Amino acid sequence: MRHLKNAHPEYADRVQVVLLNIDPLETPDRIRSYRDSEGLPWPMTAAYPDVVKSYNVTRQAAFVTVDSDGIVASSVKYGREDTDDWRGVFEFLLGS
Repeated sequence: MRHLKNAHPEYADRVQVVLLNIDPLETPDRIRSYRDSEGLPWPMTAAYPDVVKSYNVTRQAAFVTVDSDGIVASSVKYGREDTDDWRGVFEFLLGS
């Protein structure tokens, strides 16, 4: 998450980040508390199981990029990206 936080400010006016929690046992209050304790500036909410399944997410710390038309722009990744990788993802989404 640190690398995403480092890369995103350059793109904040052009790329929206939304975090989805896939743990079915998490409550909205715990999700908000986690977001606040980590200083995450993006909206975070629980994901419906159908959403998780439709994007082929099979474990936590996954990310899927979706373009403005709702089309999956990259496959599922699992948290090994560094700041430059995130910049590349944002550039790809922006068509640069």
